[in-house]
Amino acid sequence: MVLRRRLQHPQDGFVMPVAITGILVLALGSLSMQSTVLQARRGQSLARQSMEQGDRLASGAQRLVALLQGPASCLKPIPSSQWAIDDLPLECPATLDLDGLRSFSIDGQQLELVAWSPTSSGVGDLELQLADQSQSARFQITPSGVRERG
Repeated sequence: MVLRRRLQHPQDGFVMPVAITGILVLALGSLSMQSTVLQARRGQSLARQSMEQGDRLASGAQRLVALLQGPASCLKPIPSSQWAIDDLPLECPATLDLDGLRSFSIDGQQLELVAWSPTSSGVGDLELQLADQSQSARFQITPSGVRERG
């Protein structure tokens, strides 16, 4: 029996490594694109969540202003640090709920009054924060409405 040596050509075995390398490059490129898309979505989600929390704080400020112009108007000239159930002005209704002014819910999220600081000209500064302390905001209350302070 005669064994013959097979002659190898330089291009033998060249196609398979090139194909595998091409597949790996495409797979890595695809994973990179997916990672970029997921990162962008995460950023958008965080931005949307922050905007929603800011909206809740602004709604809370509107709610407190309405109360300070309505049922709790007796507290409007008094800083919130001086609000005490046993030291309310005589014009305050007996049913006034101080705890409801200091902590309340907007859209299922608990908000807390940090400070109300009135001024002599009928305006004041209001600071609210989310109960989990993840975000807070300051507002200026003027006769023309509520304006967020930077």
